Amino acid sequence: MVRIRLRRMGIKHKPAYRVVVADSRAPRDGKFIETIGHYNPQLQPKIIVIKEDRARYWLGVGAQPSDTVARLLRGMGVLDAEGKIIAPSGEQAEAPAPERKPARRKKPAAPAAQSKAAVAETKPVAAPVVEATPVVVPAVAAADTSGVVTTSAPATANVSAGAHKGSVRTHQVQAEAPEGYTIKGNESSMLYHVPGSRYYNTTVAETWFDTVEHAEAAGFRAPGSHNDDEAPAAETRELVVEDAQPAVVMASAPAETSGVVATSAPVAETLEPGSYPGSVKTLASGATPEGYAIKGNESSMLYHVPGSRYYNSTDAEFWFDTVENAEAAGFRAPGQKAKPKHEAGPYTGSLKAVEGDDAPEGYAIKGNESSKLYHVPGSRYYNATEAEYWFDTAENAEAAGFRAPGSQKS
Repeated sequence: MVRIRLRRMGIKHKPAYRVVVADSRAPRDGKFIETIGHYNPQLQPKIIVIKEDRARYWLGVGAQPSDTVARLLRGMGVLDAEGKIIAPSGEQAEAPAPERKPARRKKPAAPAAQSKAAVAETKPVAAPVVEATPVVVPAVAAADTSGVVTTSAPATANVSAGAHKGSVRTHQVQAEAPEGYTIKGNESSMLYHVPGSRYYNTTVAETWFDTVEHAEAAGFRAPGSHNDDEAPAAETRELVVEDAQPAVVMASAPAETSGVVATSAPVAETLEPGSYPGSVKTLASGATPEGYAIKGNESSMLYHVPGSRYYNSTDAEFWFDTVENAEAAGFRAPGQKAKPKHEAGPYTGSLKAVEGDDAPEGYAIKGNESSKLYHVPGSRYYNATEAEYWFDTAENAEAAGFRAPGSQKS
């Protein structure tokens, strides 16, 4: 059976979905037959773009929508409350044929009259002529002498004003940019793509911007501008606009540099100190704070350095400047044995032993309470002895009543 359902896209904690047609036996994010739209519930208002003609086609051949897709199609007026397909607007159901009354018997008409009637019956009826409404194409303003190009948003049924300054939204998935708005913005990743960049053609635009400045002012960023692996950083640092393309609204530039627009530098974010020395909290943009490249995850109490196995997949809760500060805060490297915390012992210069631990720093002498013997490193029974207390010096061990085995007596 064929199903119309949602395919999860987007990033962690910010899901977005594609509306796909797939075999019901295929996994949720597995192979599909066709993509007919996308749905982003994270934005306000929510973005719902579904190709109505393709949805009607698949419903017509027996495809079953999931509960969520059925709800979206009801909101679009494709399905009714009972899940039946609603006829498209402009198409009316055929009216029931009127009841036929029994015909009255008529006298046979004269031959001449019959021939006239036959001619009248076969005379073709002229179809009404419908005048086509002329399509008004908005004129594009010509470039003035200052080099500034100005355009107005296209007045079409499929384009509406966007949620950000200098942006529009399309109500259908389309490959062609709206007139005057050539920069693609993807709300799921909060990245923008300029014409000619690496991922421009494969990106589904949820918002179209007229300039890079407006895209960055809305919180979007270029791929690679914050250590992303998606594309090289140099890809969108400079936008070149041909003089013959008056489709992008640009800030005024001197005549000698006409056609080249440099993007503004990213706005620096304020670093907020973390809970530990040498640490800062995560930035709203998710970027790596300058000078703080070590990720600390408080849930696992592990730290990850750049280039390590789990660095890219780890969500940093704190960023540290050095490994020393991360370890001083109680974080440890993956695979590193956690250092036990030793409590002070009942004797001067002693610590209580923890099962299976190594000698605490500065406390290398083992004290065994059962035998009241102490063992120094390198002695005969040192490795075989289970420490119950650790002493810092032999003097403190002897002062506590412990004595050296016969092999250690002078």
